[in-house]
Amino acid sequence: MEILIWLLLIEGLWLVAFPLTFLLFRWLPDRGFAFSLIAGLLLGAYAVWLGGSIGLPFNPLTTWLVSLAVFVGLNGWLFWRKEGALRRQLWACFRSRWGLMLLEQAVFLFFFFLMILFRNYLPDIRGQGQEKFSDFAIYQGLLHSTTLPPPDLWLSGFTVNYYYFSYFIMAYLTHLTGIAPVVVHNLFLATIYGMTAVSSFGLGYSMMRGRRAKRAAVVVGLLATLFICLSGNLDTMRQLARPGERDLGLCNGLVADNSQCFWWTPTRVIYEIHPVINAQGVEEIISTETINEFPVFAFLLGDVHPHLVAFPFLVLALALALNLWRSPRILLDQPAKVKMAYLGFIALLLGGTYFLNTWNYPTVFLIISTTLFWQEWRKGSVYWRRLLLYLAGLVVVSLTLYAPFLLTFRPFSGQPDIPPALNYPLLNTIGKNIGLVTWERTPLGQHLAIFGLFDFGLFSLLVILLRPYFQTDTARLSTAKPRFSRLALSLLAAGLLALMGNQLLFNWRLVNLLLSLSLGLLALGLSTGGVFLVAQAAMPAGYQRAKQVILLLGWVGLTLAGFALKTETLGPLLIILTASGLLLQFGRANRQPSGTTFCLLLIFSTALILLPLEFFYLRDSFENRGNSLLKYYIQVWIVVSFAAAYGIVRVAQAAKRFKPGYRVLWLVEALLLIAFSLFYPVIGSMARTYLFAEYQGLNGELWLQREYPADYAAIVWLRQQAERDPAFRAPILEIAGQDFSEAARVSTFAGFPTLIGWANLHEKLWRAYDPALQAEVLRRFSLASGYLYSTDDLAETERILKSYNIKYLFVGALERSLKGEGVTEAQLHKFAKFMQVVYDKDNVQIYAFP
Repeated sequence: MEILIWLLLIEGLWLVAFPLTFLLFRWLPDRGFAFSLIAGLLLGAYAVWLGGSIGLPFNPLTTWLVSLAVFVGLNGWLFWRKEGALRRQLWACFRSRWGLMLLEQAVFLFFFFLMILFRNYLPDIRGQGQEKFSDFAIYQGLLHSTTLPPPDLWLSGFTVNYYYFSYFIMAYLTHLTGIAPVVVHNLFLATIYGMTAVSSFGLGYSMMRGRRAKRAAVVVGLLATLFICLSGNLDTMRQLARPGERDLGLCNGLVADNSQCFWWTPTRVIYEIHPVINAQGVEEIISTETINEFPVFAFLLGDVHPHLVAFPFLVLALALALNLWRSPRILLDQPAKVKMAYLGFIALLLGGTYFLNTWNYPTVFLIISTTLFWQEWRKGSVYWRRLLLYLAGLVVVSLTLYAPFLLTFRPFSGQPDIPPALNYPLLNTIGKNIGLVTWERTPLGQHLAIFGLFDFGLFSLLVILLRPYFQTDTARLSTAKPRFSRLALSLLAAGLLALMGNQLLFNWRLVNLLLSLSLGLLALGLSTGGVFLVAQAAMPAGYQRAKQVILLLGWVGLTLAGFALKTETLGPLLIILTASGLLLQFGRANRQPSGTTFCLLLIFSTALILLPLEFFYLRDSFENRGNSLLKYYIQVWIVVSFAAAYGIVRVAQAAKRFKPGYRVLWLVEALLLIAFSLFYPVIGSMARTYLFAEYQGLNGELWLQREYPADYAAIVWLRQQAERDPAFRAPILEIAGQDFSEAARVSTFAGFPTLIGWANLHEKLWRAYDPALQAEVLRRFSLASGYLYSTDDLAETERILKSYNIKYLFVGALERSLKGEGVTEAQLHKFAKFMQVVYDKDNVQIYAFP
């Protein structure tokens, strides 16, 4: 029944949002049907959140009223404007495209129920090395508060300092359905999985769809869905070759058969070796793992974390870019009302990505701005002023729409110590937040282990697109503009000489890594600028005179392969960037299909995202690339999946013209790589569920009831009291423990604020903007992890509890584990001397101040 209620609401949101996407996505074959649910959730949740931010109570009644007002009002206006023309257009769309819409519904339902099936064997909301506790605590804080921003259940007296829109959307759906939160967690995860799948299919289909390409479009859509929702990286094959090589302890104990140890280790591919200063002030070399997650791992892990919830919204942004790209008239040439309508929706989505997962904001902005730039370029000229004004307006509106969040959110990235050379205004701020990678970067083999399948698709497509240029008769480079040519060649030569010189100086240890980085960046800028200027000089007519440039690209790529800074991936990335950029420029002259040029746009954007990650990282408490690679590699995976799916199908179509041997070789390689990528979800899901050992249902707190029955009964009692009287909900003290443990289980599942939850990698990180507050977090942790339970000073204990406005104190199984550390039974019962016992059952007590 819960699944039925949930699906009825989801389908309802899908339908009521379709008129909006029908108008906005008019250049896509399904008129945005595959993206309607995402748009509906964005619009509905935003309206309710905005109402809560200006004073409306966030509760089920208000949620329903605001949602009805938004969708009824919007659709009423859309349907009856222009004498009901939209109603007739919608009906004609349903009649002509019902087959495609049913297929998209089938894709959504298939992946929704696939995740439901998986979560029935693994419904648990628990710590154990995962983020589910922290996710659920923020979500519970939203459910049990009528004001925004919500209270921080893990730091009583404070509000949440995190980008919490993903949890708000989950709470929004909870208020609309009335389903228990411990079940909603798993239903919401299945919904995100289904939305990611259907939007991936819809975008892939739209990239290929033409008058005679329906079957090919379906294949591209299915391949894109496969790559994003099912495929793992190629590190799985390393485990097949050398099972159990590393991290056996993180594989659910399945060490008897190491071939099943798959679900964790493929996300720890890139290990970085770099020097650090230890506690004794001595430099030592350490090896640090980075985080290289991909979408299907995130779904197997099951954390409803912001970067996972953002998946379908990133695909929505890509679909919006494709719709703009397909338009016969570029956006900035449209009438003012059209430009403003798109400005509003793009700003709503762009600002939403900042609130949803802040790391996605640069990516979405890059894709939209790159699309608008190349639209202008294809037209023959770029009107920089209007382009920059539109983009600036987009940023301003996107941030203004979410001003209530921005006014209360304090960014917690950055570190206080900076190099002396950057201790100047502006540079100081940059240095605190952006770090230079002064150690060896991504080895090419490790890059291929992560993105090898996609690289195969991209390079295959680039080769067949570049092939005609090798066969074109060319003129001498000197026939182009002489001064321009000399400048281009001078830049290119200077860049290549600097690269080779830097290599020699570094190998002879005449420069250190930091100086080598500076020289390398200068050389890279010179050589890249030279390549583009040579392209301009050699190809004044666009399609012709390209042979020299192709040769130069190969030269640059081979030179950069041995780049001085140990950046093996820089050469391939530069080839991808320059080749896709030049082909985008040629596309205007040789009339490439819009799907192909959009694919090139995605490839170009992917290279722009990956290149800076080889040189810079966002500074945090880890002081390495781990978090930066996690947040951006998973976005790159999604973006490049569409390019690879399109590229593979496009090359497969062109393979009919290959020689038989080449055709067979290419097809075998493609099929093997796809097959290798599918080992992960099969064996990984088996390892994750202990070979699907026990069907448990969707109740995420069932483990708590099974393993801590007495504690669970007390938590249920707390919830029941708060449901009868909301004023009963007040701060509670429970034992504090390490992050990713089962500490903070009372506040998380009962929805009561506690003195301190997970401190070191969560609350301390979220409060990094204020060192004094970080110190307070550690002080609270010291109190709650033992002192308040072990001290015999009753007056001091009572004073501390009252100073933090603690109303309740919980003594259960985890608190009694302190007896193994010297805490006596009498010390655990001392609270009865100045507090009332309001619950006492099965060796669990809850104390309360009168």
